[in-house]
Amino acid sequence: MEINPKVEQLLLHFPGYIFWKDVHSVFLGANHAFARILGYKHGLDMTGLTDYELSCELSSNADDFIAQDKQSLLGNKITTLNIHTYPDGERRILLTEKAELFGQDKKLAGIIGHSIALTTKTIFTMAHLLAQQDSKIIGHHHSSHGSYLISQYSYRDDLSIRESQCLFFLIRGQTTKEIAANLQLSHKTVETYIGRIKNKLRCRTKSQLIEMAIHNGYVTIIPNSLLGNLYS
Repeated sequence: MEINPKVEQLLLHFPGYIFWKDVHSVFLGANHAFARILGYKHGLDMTGLTDYELSCELSSNADDFIAQDKQSLLGNKITTLNIHTYPDGERRILLTEKAELFGQDKKLAGIIGHSIALTTKTIFTMAHLLAQQDSKIIGHHHSSHGSYLISQYSYRDDLSIRESQCLFFLIRGQTTKEIAANLQLSHKTVETYIGRIKNKLRCRTKSQLIEMAIHNGYVTIIPNSLLGNLYS
């Protein structure tokens, strides 16, 4: 796939962290800033690599990154929160948006991603604690890192905003009373939402729902309504 050379030169020096991939999630390039935090000297040094081949902690989330790429290729706007330690030893929280990339022939050629580093202490602490807690849920005891899809709705099983919020907290061990307090809803209303989720996901009990949700990757989805004005 060919990108207009002028556009490519612009991307290489664009502020923030930029990368672009083909339809098979193979890197076509990255700007110098993104390449350097991954341990490469230049953006084009990443050409031909996949997420599995990255020489840093990010490779452990390759499956998540590729699943996100596939959603972007379908025309969905994808926003993710990525929490990792990079080769320079620095821990970064990156807010990333992915979108379709078109070639000079105006045909779909891949995806392009743009990341910014979140440095607010409150956000940084929240994200770190979330990843640390979730590493225990999904069995990554060796490290607290992850890639989270930020979504208005769950793209799986057509969950509503409130249902997605309730599932987010339920997976993390909160009771219906605790969820109700977090969302400023009544205990009975939360029970109703959880009942709807069980019906949609074909589960009979809460424990079965939690187990199924974790197995199917819901733990990596953060409803954007819980993040307020973080990136709006």
